[in-house]
Amino acid sequence: MTRIMVCGSRQEADIELLAMAGVDAIGLITEVSQPLPCNLSREQARQLSALVPPLMSSVLILTEEEIEEVCRLVDYVRPSAVQLHGFNRPEEVAVLKQRLSVKIIKTLHLQGEQLLDVNRYNLRPNDPGPNDPGHSDLRHSDHKHNDSQHNDHKYKIRSSCPSNVGKQPDAGSFQLDNALKNLIAAYLEAGADAILLDSAQKNKVGSTGQVADFAIARQIRDVVWPRPFILAGGLQAKNVANALQKVEPYGVDVFSGVNREGYLDPQKVQEFVEAVRRVYTF
Repeated sequence: MTRIMVCGSRQEADIELLAMAGVDAIGLITEVSQPLPCNLSREQARQLSALVPPLMSSVLILTEEEIEEVCRLVDYVRPSAVQLHGFNRPEEVAVLKQRLSVKIIKTLHLQGEQLLDVNRYNLRPNDPGPNDPGHSDLRHSDHKHNDSQHNDHKYKIRSSCPSNVGKQPDAGSFQLDNALKNLIAAYLEAGADAILLDSAQKNKVGSTGQVADFAIARQIRDVVWPRPFILAGGLQAKNVANALQKVEPYGVDVFSGVNREGYLDPQKVQEFVEAVRRVYTF
C-alpha cells in the first residue's frame, strides 16, 4: 500500500486530523529558508512531534545544509526521520548517516526537465553510469567546487537535460543521463534511506503546487528502486490516482493539495487519502 505523508501541520488539531484520516507520516516543516505560514520553530516542531501517535511517523523537513545545525535540530525535535530538502552533498549525507539515529530522506528538485541538484556537480553527461566500468563514487570523487566562482560553496554540473521550464515535455523526450544516475547512486550509497522528488520554481525548492512530470518521475523512481521513492509536487485528490498508476512510488507527499489559506483542510485531507487508498500500485 502506498504510504502517505502530509506536510503543513501547525497545531495539535492537525495531528489529530491526520491520525484519524489514516495518514502514515506527518511532515513538520521547520525553520526552512522560504516564507511559509506553516514554517515551525524548533520548539513548535518538538511539541508536535511528541504528539504523533506510535504507529505514525514524524518527519522533520529542513532546508538547513550545515551538518552541525542539522544534528542539533534532529536531536532537539526527536523525529522518526529527517527530510533533507536543501542541496546537501552526498558526502554530507554520509556524515549525517553516521551521526544520526533516524532515517534520512533526501529530496531532489525538479524544475521543468532540469534536476537542479545535478547543477551542483562538475560532472559530464556521458560519464560512466553507476553500473558501468570506470564509475567513480561521488562521495570520494575529485570534483571540487571553485570558491572563486561559486560563493555558495555548491558544486556545478553541465547537464544534458534540456531547459524547458514551464513546458510539459513529451512522455518519451527525457532520458536520464549518467550524471544524474551517478548523483542518485551517490546519495543511496551515502546512506539515504529514501529519495523524494519535488517540484521547484525560481527561488522556491518546494511548496510550489507545480505538478512534476510523471514520465521523468518514473525514470527516477526506476533508478532509485528497490529503495523507497516518494513523489511530491502539486499532488491533490484529482490527480494522485494518475500519478500512482504512472509512477508507482513507494509513497506520496502532499502539502498544497490539502491546504486552504495556510491551514490543513479536513475535507481535502480526507479526499486525498481516499483517492490514494482506492489505487493498488503493487
